[in-house]
Formats: sequence, structure tokens, C-alpha cells
Amino acid sequence: MSENVRCNLCNGNNLVCKLIVRDEFWMIGEKFNIVQCWNCNLAFVNPRPSDDEIGKYYPDEYYVNAEEWNIERDDVKELQRRLEYVVKHYGPKPPGKLLDIGIFNGAFVSFTLNSGWDAYGLDPSLKAISLARQIVPNERLFHGYAESPPFPPSTFDAVSMWEVLEHTLDPLHVLKTVRNLISSHGLIVISVPNFASLESRLFGKYWNGLDVPRHLYHFTPATLDRMLKKAKLNIVYMKTINASQILEFADPITYGRESIRNLLINLELYPERRSISNQVHEEYNLNDDSHLNRRKWKRTLFRAMETPLLWIINSISAVSASDNTIIAVARKN
Repeated sequence: MSENVRCNLCNGNNLVCKLIVRDEFWMIGEKFNIVQCWNCNLAFVNPRPSDDEIGKYYPDEYYVNAEEWNIERDDVKELQRRLEYVVKHYGPKPPGKLLDIGIFNGAFVSFTLNSGWDAYGLDPSLKAISLARQIVPNERLFHGYAESPPFPPSTFDAVSMWEVLEHTLDPLHVLKTVRNLISSHGLIVISVPNFASLESRLFGKYWNGLDVPRHLYHFTPATLDRMLKKAKLNIVYMKTINASQILEFADPITYGRESIRNLLINLELYPERRSISNQVHEEYNLNDDSHLNRRKWKRTLFRAMETPLLWIINSISAVSASDNTIIAVARKN
């Protein structure tokens, strides 16, 4: 059963926190809304899945086996760029103790270990832990939630959360908890989809960065800034970037490509009808030659049209500082 929630930034004060419904979404027969607070502009899913239900929206195919992508290579640019954000703001010190929250498949934990860091991983998904064990020693992986991590205060020199905060049930509480995990000289590195991005404004409810209901909160630079400050964290760096700079298995037009696909699926124009984002499944007879030919023709036409369009969108996004992902680095006040 879904539950109604209040604004995480305004403490649920309905006198100043009026909510406006932006869009409605359907997932496997269930309805969810994205609402936005008039007082602080934070957007979030309401109603949302309960704590006990959220797991069913993460099918096994949501996770990708890291062994399919050789993370042992020294030139893995996405993981290297992630680590560069940590190293740049960590300072000229030997690598310290790092915790990656929301490990996905363990790739970043493995990469930081190979780069000399004393790295560990925390994730609420047993599937993610299982995949990570293929490339990370088991004693460095912990099953649990960011809201209640199994570590004492001031344990880590750095904590990373790559595309994680938007998945949490209470992001403000998570940030306060993570703040207690870092030492006095430590830092937190966060990335989240940018709800104020050009892609988000262009594609609306079909923007792939929404991923309702797995993404429970939708941040802009302004709302993320406000939440970090409310958690008593001092922001030392914030910038919008293209998601492909830090996400494995992505290219510069991935978010836009998936957004166009979501739109065309809704219009019944896309050549294939299967998507993790909205769990729409193939309804056609795959042995039908005429259908296969039509699908091949549509796919070819789709690819020819989407690439130049998305490169234009990316170029404008970069120039206007409205890329699809926000990077933030913060320390204790």
C-alpha cells in the first residue's frame, strides 16, 4: 500500500508547504504523483511505496554484472572521474578510508581499492551485494541502509553516494547520518539527477531521470544546496555535468535517448516495447517477419534522427549549466 508523505525540507508544515501535482505516473497498475513544494520547490513522489514495498520496483535486471565490464583497467574513465572528485577535494594526503553507499555492482569500491584507498561498500540490496562479491572481498561489503549504517561515528575520510540520495525515503536524515560518519577533515561526494535540467524541462514526464517510483526525490541545484546546508554540511563544490561522465555503461546521450524512447513507447511508435523504466513489455509476435521488418526499419529511422537532436540538447545544456546530473562535494560545518 502506498503512503502519503510531506516535504522533507519544510518539516511537513502545511501552512507554508503547499504541494502542486506536476505529473502522474503508472507503474505495474499503481499510480504515483510527482508533487512540488511551493515553499522550497523540492519535488518528490507522493504517494510513495511503503518501506516494505519498495523492493518490488527493483527487478533483478536493474543490476548489471560488473564482470561484463572490465573494471580492472586503468583507463576506465567513468570510475576515474568519480575518484577525481574525491581526490581533488580530499587534499594532498595519502588515500584514506572511503565508504561507497549504494554500490550498484561494486565497481567503484573495487576501483578505489585498486587505487590505494581503504574502501568499503554499503547497500540495502542483497542482489547488489551478491554481484559486488565477484570483484570485492566480502569483508568490505555490508548489507544495510544509509539511514542506519553499521559503523561508529567519524569512521571514514570520505563517503560517496553516486545516484543514491534520490532513492532514499528520508534524504535529509541520510545526509545527517552520513555527516556523522565522516571525520572532521572528511568529505561527502554526491551525484543526483538534475530536475532543473534542460532535458527534464524538454521531456517532462518522459524524462528518464525521473524513474518513478524508484527515484523518490527530485533535486535541483537549489534544493540540494538547501538540504545539504540543513544537514549542517558546508558545500565546497557544486556543478552540473552529463551523467555519462560518472556512470558506467552510459554514453553522452543515454538519458535523452531513454527519454525519447519513453515518449515513443507511450505513443506506440517505438520498435521495441520493453523498458526497465516503465516495465512495458513486448506485445507482438516476434516470429512475424512483417513485424520484425517494421521494427528494424523504425529502429534505423529512430537512431538516425535521435543522435543529432540529442547532441544539440547536450551542447545547449553544457553552455547553460543545465546538464542532467548534479555533482556536489561537502564537508562538516
